[in-house]
Amino acid sequence: MNKIDLENIKKELAKREAANYKWEDGGELTKDDIMLRTTKELNKLVKDFNNSGKTNAEQEIKKLVDDIFEKFSDDPEDNIIILGACNYYDDSRCASECDHPLSHIDFDGFDHEYNKLAYPIGRKLQAPCYDNGYKGEKKYYQLMDEASKIVDKFSDIGLQPIFKYWDKENEAINECWFGVHGITKDYRIVAFVIRDDGMLCDEESFDTFYNSTLYTIK
Repeated sequence: MNKIDLENIKKELAKREAANYKWEDGGELTKDDIMLRTTKELNKLVKDFNNSGKTNAEQEIKKLVDDIFEKFSDDPEDNIIILGACNYYDDSRCASECDHPLSHIDFDGFDHEYNKLAYPIGRKLQAPCYDNGYKGEKKYYQLMDEASKIVDKFSDIGLQPIFKYWDKENEAINECWFGVHGITKDYRIVAFVIRDDGMLCDEESFDTFYNSTLYTIK
């Protein structure tokens, strides 16, 4: 079954609701294969096809996570990849995406006294605005490029963009407190709130109050 079959099935379902359609050639199923199936069977085919696309996206994300940890993690404590962050700028009441969250948030602040959850890959690099030398800056940008590929898969697994999530949940963030998205080493996509000096809003887990596990890949 392919995408052409999916469109033909949808048209057959629409036809059964009193609509006519033009059959499209090129699918793996014949017209009889579709017309002789019950509505329940056709709906299951649609559901299975959509789920298969979701499963493929999940496997691609897992591979990206594994590759990022292998290429960029040089600290055994690393447990998360930062995917993006939002806060407020210039007294705005709308969330704005933060460029280079690793430079704006000190995840190692207070010697982790108030952050025992998030130890991001690349936090030692800080960001291009710090004096890391050419190699450190190049590695930082490579890490960010790889992380962006995970974000590109959000829509395939039903997640909204990072900016839209924090714009809706914006009572937790301001000029100093950032809403952050990340994916853990065990493939949990999480959202959490942390201050720029490294203090988490909720310290107990990724599933308390303003922190949330948005999606888990098994």
